[in-house]
Amino acid sequence: MPEGFVTDVDTEILEQVISLAQKKKVGDIDEDGALRPAFKSYLEQIVLYATGEDRIWSEPQMLLSRAGAAWKNAKTRKAGQNKISLRVEDGKDWTERRMVLDIVTDDKPFLVDSISAALADAGKPVSFFSNAVVAVSRNASGGREPGSSKSAVRESMIHVEMDPPVADNEIEILKKEVEAVLNDVSIAVNDWEPMRARLGACIAQLERSRLPGVKVDEQREAVQFLKWLWDNRFAFLGVRHFDFVRDGDEDLQLEIDTEKDLGILKTPDRSVLMSTFQPDGKLSPAVAAFFESHEPIIIAKSSAKSLTHRRAYMDYVAVKSFALDFAIMMGSWDSKNAATAGES
Repeated sequence: MPEGFVTDVDTEILEQVISLAQKKKVGDIDEDGALRPAFKSYLEQIVLYATGEDRIWSEPQMLLSRAGAAWKNAKTRKAGQNKISLRVEDGKDWTERRMVLDIVTDDKPFLVDSISAALADAGKPVSFFSNAVVAVSRNASGGREPGSSKSAVRESMIHVEMDPPVADNEIEILKKEVEAVLNDVSIAVNDWEPMRARLGACIAQLERSRLPGVKVDEQREAVQFLKWLWDNRFAFLGVRHFDFVRDGDEDLQLEIDTEKDLGILKTPDRSVLMSTFQPDGKLSPAVAAFFESHEPIIIAKSSAKSLTHRRAYMDYVAVKSFALDFAIMMGSWDSKNAATAGES
């Protein structure tokens, strides 16, 4: 069913699903026998906007069963938790056997793209996919309960069905991958504005400084490029801050200032560029030459793929400051000049 295209038939099926839910008391029912707003909203999004096999939409009970199971899985969730359920469900025969993924998390950008990319990378064809955003009130223990809209939190409920596992440890591996994706999305989104602010500070410093050994046009070009990234064309994933360290005549070395790191690069051992250091721990000649030069920025491709938004090798931008340190930014930019909205 194409998202955003709702027909009279879809509306009729939704009415049947709602009626069936009230009759069988599936989901959240109030004292008058009516569906509570949050569950009714979830049903509407499942029926009207999910994508999947056509046969599913001809059977209201099939839709209600999916919605009911996912809603039950989301009954409790502690604040900030990424709740994940990955299991195998059997049908009437082997053809209906499927692996089911249910995710409940705080609503944020990049969830759908990131999860879809993870499943595609794992080689799992998807037969049903739904991402519903519902406003839910929860108590201190994480239990879902009726409440005012002021106390409600927007939660993203992702429900995915795919081919059953073909290897003994496939569920465990895929679940760890989904957990890693959700963690990366969360920390990148949470630090999105601080990372933009860090880039803004780098731009301001380059604008008010006159760099020795750098042509005015080249410095202006570097500033314009950074401004282009800052203008919602760069998907910020992480920032790492290095300090230059030189002891007498010793070779130039770098030390990570973990207190200034942001996003996915808050983890000190997170790989950035494999070519940065040599096996003995010293800087590679190419990287050392850049740091010894007057060039204000360097652009490269990271040796690691992004888990956020799309599975592509991340872009690496290093910006020098003039206090013997520099910062690198991990992410990606849009080659078509379109805003990436808050990540990659």
